[in-house]
Amino acid sequence: MKLFLIIVFIVATLFSIAQTPINIGEDGIMGGALINFEDTNSQYIWIDTTQNNNIWQIGMPQKYILDSSYSYPNSIITDSLTTYPIQNRSSFYISIINYPGTFDGVTFTFRHKYDFDTLYDGGIIEISFDNGLSWSNIINENVYPGNFYSNTDTINSYYNSPGFTGTSDEWIQSGFDLFWGLQQFPSDTFLIKFSLSSDSIETYQEGWLIDDICICAYCWDRINKKNNDNKFIVFPNPAYDVININQKESSNNEYELIIYDIYGNEVMRRSFRGNNKLNISNLGIGIYIISIQNNNQVYYKKIIKNIR
Repeated sequence: MKLFLIIVFIVATLFSIAQTPINIGEDGIMGGALINFEDTNSQYIWIDTTQNNNIWQIGMPQKYILDSSYSYPNSIITDSLTTYPIQNRSSFYISIINYPGTFDGVTFTFRHKYDFDTLYDGGIIEISFDNGLSWSNIINENVYPGNFYSNTDTINSYYNSPGFTGTSDEWIQSGFDLFWGLQQFPSDTFLIKFSLSSDSIETYQEGWLIDDICICAYCWDRINKKNNDNKFIVFPNPAYDVININQKESSNNEYELIIYDIYGNEVMRRSFRGNNKLNISNLGIGIYIISIQNNNQVYYKKIIKNIR
């Protein structure tokens, strides 16, 4: 049976489902969709026009700090020309559907820069499992955040909720992993909301710039079926800088190890014997597939890379 992860975005009325969804992962172990705000893919982002003075725009940044997109020329930004206003609340949404509920997980990553009044203004990411009736800060859910804000990064103008605040010195890749196969969630459909919030004090700061939003589907069962006799153990998982690859039964055979990203691109290749320790600190956050080969045998493992 075909497996689909359908990424659909709100384009007409609040929380309505788009008629032209993106299908990723069809008949495969995993798949991905990249929104880089070029060509027509910006139609899959819904900016909440019901909010007064929503300042999210898709286009070319032209500010001092937020001066250019990660993928030239366009991105989504809180006003491409001017600083954000006082007492502003601006949001945009993405809706993700696991249809028919058979994919095991999703990795959601994005590149961003920001310039906020520390602890007073900032950017918050929330998740809803009931079509927008209720929202929860993403770090309060059973997800695996990477390179994210913490509970101490509170934003006064958004009920002291945690969020990105202060000024980033460079582009950051942040994200989270959500797994239906490892834990129970209320629904196979969820909404992601990005919001800027500012208080009543003018600080003339630039806001939030976001680019290259990547939604990646993963099917745990298909990897397990390809794991043969699970000859290897990979740990820790999720990992940060180093992973260990141990054989369940000792052997002096030589194996070739290849790591692939979500698009099937080879990002690392090594040969090893026995047990092996592998440095993965140069990899970005997200899901990767490890292929371990010896003669005509191939073993597959999945790892999740996070950033401390």
